[in-house]
Amino acid sequence: MDKILSLLSGSQSRLKLGAPLNAKDVISVQKALTREGLPILPPDFINFLRHYNGVKSQDSQILGIAPVADGQDDIVSFNDEYNQSPDMVILGYDDFGYLVYNTSTKTYQLVDKEGGMVIEEFFEDELEYALISVIHVNCE
Repeated sequence: MDKILSLLSGSQSRLKLGAPLNAKDVISVQKALTREGLPILPPDFINFLRHYNGVKSQDSQILGIAPVADGQDDIVSFNDEYNQSPDMVILGYDDFGYLVYNTSTKTYQLVDKEGGMVIEEFFEDELEYALISVIHVNCE
């Protein structure tokens, strides 16, 4: 997780970074997702939100928990509008795909927006790489 946090911190000039999240908001969003029939957020993603409650660039976004910064989408509303699967929760998106957590396979997946095909898959302990692939921060 340190790598993505360092990359985001160094990219503040071109990214909109959400304020750190508190425990009360985490509990609230987990309950809201359950009410919507969606899976709860995975622990590593919650840990990420404790540092940055959402990240937005010009062409991509890692969703945050309401209340989010101006111009950012919140995870519950976004999933309510765009997610049709009870086994997945959308965590972010770019121009071409959604970053989802699939509870059936316990993996993070990049899913094509148009056809719903899995473009790339990351193991549960590879959240950092999944986030980098969506938010397009320079890894060098």
